[in-house]
Amino acid sequence: MLTSEITYEVYLRLNALSDADRERVRSAVAAVSKVVVSENPRYWSSLMAFDAGDKGAALAFANDQPVGFWVVERLHVGDVAGFYTVLTNVLPAYQGKHIAWELRTRFLPIETENDERPRFYTFLTRNPRSWQLNASLCKSAIPDIFDEDFDADLLELGKRAAKQLFPGNHLELPSMVISDVYPPLCCGAKEQHHRQSDIESTFFATPSLRRRENGRFFIGMLKSAAELRAMTGGHLSSRGASEMLRRA
Repeated sequence: MLTSEITYEVYLRLNALSDADRERVRSAVAAVSKVVVSENPRYWSSLMAFDAGDKGAALAFANDQPVGFWVVERLHVGDVAGFYTVLTNVLPAYQGKHIAWELRTRFLPIETENDERPRFYTFLTRNPRSWQLNASLCKSAIPDIFDEDFDADLLELGKRAAKQLFPGNHLELPSMVISDVYPPLCCGAKEQHHRQSDIESTFFATPSLRRRENGRFFIGMLKSAAELRAMTGGHLSSRGASEMLRRA
């Protein structure tokens, strides 16, 4: 039984870290990745350059051992600012404990608390549980797997963001499935499934997702810092996770 208190560390800008902090983040990300990720050249090349560009990260520890991480990149599409989830994972023994949620809702309120305009949030996945978690950070996110209606302006922003991030990959519309972004069996022999059968079946109803190499790109407008902070507090009160350490 896992009874260790979970502690969190937030690093707002990886390219501004000291050598010691940079190595701490890199070591934590690598330690978790070795357990949960199979051979995936795109993943490991991203890991090696995880601090290039304008990125931030949040880490989770149990007994000072890394158990989860989230690396996010700041993007601009035209004059609209936003985020893209670059890398994220939680050790299998610690999944189901809201750690993935905490990693995001500890970083994002700090980053956005002084924003005058809402920022967009994008992520690529073929995991319905990941879709539900990430979409809940947004006021709305598209594609909505349960609703064929969509915000045309948000869709256009998503198309531009997807092409900016994956310029050489085909983007299927309006499903926002991007072809050939995952090597075969990149995340293990078995995919993660959702406990709710309606979410599971609806998510994978898109025919192009039958290919394991394809992923679905989502975009939404983030909730406010106050809303995100309130969501974090609810989980904190139920689990007693320790105070966040801020590092920039």
